[in-house]
Amino acid sequence: MSRRVRVFENLEELSRAALERLQGQLRSTSGPFRLSLAGGGTPRELYRMMAGADLPWDRLHLYWGDERYVPHDHPDSNYRMVCEALLDFVAVSPDRIHPWPYLHTPEDSAQAYDRLLQEARMDLVILGMGDDGHTASLFPGTSALEVRDRRAVAHYVEKLKTFRLTTTYPVINEAPLVMFLISGASKAPALEQVLTGRDLPSARVENVGETLFLVDRPAAARLPAELLPPA
Repeated sequence: MSRRVRVFENLEELSRAALERLQGQLRSTSGPFRLSLAGGGTPRELYRMMAGADLPWDRLHLYWGDERYVPHDHPDSNYRMVCEALLDFVAVSPDRIHPWPYLHTPEDSAQAYDRLLQEARMDLVILGMGDDGHTASLFPGTSALEVRDRRAVAHYVEKLKTFRLTTTYPVINEAPLVMFLISGASKAPALEQVLTGRDLPSARVENVGETLFLVDRPAAARLPAELLPPA
């Protein structure tokens, strides 16, 4: 595993760099390309840019790293957010779009996604990070952090008073490239802790290839100089 940090002036520049890296990964590979998408506000700008980019949609398979246990048309749905920012504007075959199913119980949904992911190895995982250092729906102090025999789980997040569905570290850590997209001053304390050894969920991402942190200047405000790229 190698970690690298790149700092940008704003979210637009950060998102443009993420798109360029995605395009580079696609050019350097052939065949099906499995992309795991993040929810939250920060990745939305990247998805808007993807909608206007020349991408080989006939190669891409889209997955979701986590989801809220809500119907697909619910305002809180990560799937709905990606549709509104990206999928409503591009021609992607439905058999290449793999959202979490909304089934009778959260566990039913998680088991179905776990089965789907048994044979699916991600080529690129996009992640965000919360103010508390969580990523996907892997929250501090939750049982999902310790799961190694499942690729997708449902768990109740006490601080949110709700169920979340999430892929687990085995899915994330087998990817050759993981890109964290992190924006905003509120993320600065957690980012500092993640990159200086604090045991937060985002720090447990130790994938087999490269982990790339694309961050804007406010999020990077507390990083020590040795972690920053050369000027």
